[in-house]
Amino acid sequence: MHMIIENLPFFLTLASAGMLLSSFILVSRMRLRTFVGLFRLQSVFLGLYALILAYLIGEFDLVVMAGLILVLKAGLLPY
Repeated sequence: MHMIIENLPFFLTLASAGMLLSSFILVSRMRLRTFVGLFRLQSVFLGLYALILAYLIGEFDLVVMAGLILVLKAGLLPY
């Protein structure tokens, strides 16, 4: 567990890179099914980014926001 906590900035960078990569792929795709799947993937990266950031700075409001992003934007909105 201690190793995971030490590497949280790395995971934050990894989530940022995932969001950036999924944005580039979104721009290049034209099919709706692929677009919706990539939108969901980007939303998961955004939720994880907010969750890791909330843990690092200790803000409960960001935890709520991360939960809403994961449930609404990544879970319900694509359907």
